[in-house]
Amino acid sequence: MELAVPSLEFEAAFAKFYDDFARNDVENAEYYDQGKSNFPMYVQRLIDETAESHQPIIITGKRNSAVLVSEEGWSAIQEMLYLLSVPGMRESIREGMNTSLAE
Repeated sequence: MELAVPSLEFEAAFAKFYDDFARNDVENAEYYDQGKSNFPMYVQRLIDETAESHQPIIITGKRNSAVLVSEEGWSAIQEMLYLLSVPGMRESIREGMNTSLAE
């Protein structure tokens, strides 16, 4: 996995996105205004939002889309994928969920 740091390249692309958004959806453009005035702070706000809410943020672009998840969320996804790849683990988990704690 490669980490991306908010860079001038991304900042310029965001500025284009924002200008287009502001022309076509003036009412909602205010939400993105911080991204144009202070891009690194805006990206940090998105990171904080996803970490605090434990909800992914979908980032939609003209060519592709991406999903921003917290590091904790990503680790949980990776762990679940690993556990489900172990033969018999899925059935064992289901069995455990159906077993009362008193047993």
